[in-house]
Amino acid sequence: MNLQRHIPKTASRQKLFRCAFASGVNRPESRAASRVWARRRVKLASGESLYNYFRDYEPSIGRYIESDPIGLKGGLSTYGYTDADPPGATDSLGLWVERCARGLGNKHKPERSPRGNPVRHDYLSVSGEVLSFGPTGSMLLSPGKVGDNEYPTNPQCATICAAKEFDEFVLAAAKDVGAPDYCVFATEGSRMHARGMRNCQTWVDDVLALAKRRYLATVKCPQCFK
Repeated sequence: MNLQRHIPKTASRQKLFRCAFASGVNRPESRAASRVWARRRVKLASGESLYNYFRDYEPSIGRYIESDPIGLKGGLSTYGYTDADPPGATDSLGLWVERCARGLGNKHKPERSPRGNPVRHDYLSVSGEVLSFGPTGSMLLSPGKVGDNEYPTNPQCATICAAKEFDEFVLAAAKDVGAPDYCVFATEGSRMHARGMRNCQTWVDDVLALAKRRYLATVKCPQCFK
């Protein structure tokens, strides 16, 4: 049985997966996630493989049956589960924070590196939960909005931090940065940027800078940005 069929097709699907399937989570945040979690426990007890968003977990061998979609960035064992140490390596907030990019236009444009060529759309993936800043109207100037209509990852995404604590700081920073006015020319140092406008890239810069600052000031033994 494919558990994805039972998830409501809403904008919160990625959040539901994150709540229901992140290792170490036993108190889901919604009724829908609770139902998914209950089915997951039944399948675990029966020995069936578990659909875990990007791949399937096989409880009888304690491993995934597909390789990690982020490759060696997740560790040398691309089929392993929490380095074969679930009790000591749980990650209640997710698995990664990535900066991803694609060509300008819609989500189906070719993937690009979030470094180098500035003609691209940047967004964040927080363990598969997408944070994408864009205009509500004209790219020249219009109110901004934060959405999730992007692919959660691609081979050119850059991992910013894989520490479990950093997810929470990025989500909080995105909420605090909010959705300023959008201007495609609001690059760092520009007049539009000084007036508070942002484009997709400078919005991502702001969110990551704020999250990094808070993370380093709060976490006693940070795993990232040393």
